[in-house]
Amino acid sequence: MHGRGKDWRDWLISYVKAFRDIGSSYELAFKPNKILVGFLTTLFVLFVMIIASIAYAAFAGLSLTDPGTEEVIRSALGPLIIVNHLALFALLWALLRRNGEEWADIGWSVTAADSTLLREIGVGLACGVGLYLFKEFAVDSVRALAAGNTPTFNSLFRFSLESLDPWFTLAAATMVFVEESIYRGYAIPYFEKRRGALTAVLVTALTFGPLHFGNGMDAMLNATVYGVLFAGLFLWRRNLVAGTAAHGLYNVMVLLT
Repeated sequence: MHGRGKDWRDWLISYVKAFRDIGSSYELAFKPNKILVGFLTTLFVLFVMIIASIAYAAFAGLSLTDPGTEEVIRSALGPLIIVNHLALFALLWALLRRNGEEWADIGWSVTAADSTLLREIGVGLACGVGLYLFKEFAVDSVRALAAGNTPTFNSLFRFSLESLDPWFTLAAATMVFVEESIYRGYAIPYFEKRRGALTAVLVTALTFGPLHFGNGMDAMLNATVYGVLFAGLFLWRRNLVAGTAAHGLYNVMVLLT
């Protein structure tokens, strides 16, 4: 039991330190309590999204209990997501500068001798289609069965430009770059080096899921599952090119459905 307790404590310390590093700008204010620093940084996106949503509702003169409030707030998620992810990008940029690292150091380059940029893009696009099919045949089917319905697959490859929202389109592009850079490019190697690949996959997936809370609990659970898949793709290809191509194509296909 003592050994297991020590392993758990060491794992928690590694977790806190990683996200403390990402949120190093908090250290001056919260230096005495480094665990608080870690959790504040981990929940950064979640807190900002909640506060921004409530502020938006208040500005619009809405009560959080009104039936239409959720839909109004949801319509503002595009701009809020962009602001959130730009803030996260600024934190990552500051961290890389402090450590003397380049973007290539976290995966924005193809270093494998047997691969090229075009090949990684091709692999990523193929995986993006695979992820879309996984959503249609597995995720959506489970959701339909859980609701007592029969899966129909009516939306399979039925795309329409009318379903595109300009803000969400821009937000999706911002999300892909920032999320892949932080969750896969920075966090996975950090945890893999200290606790192994499995821990790296689980930690990044479990912190990737809450980033999508604005779309409901289903979206959070789905994002957690996809966090595992994107992590696996990163560990396979060892660069962010393939993962970004897959993530980007998947987002586009979902937005067009």
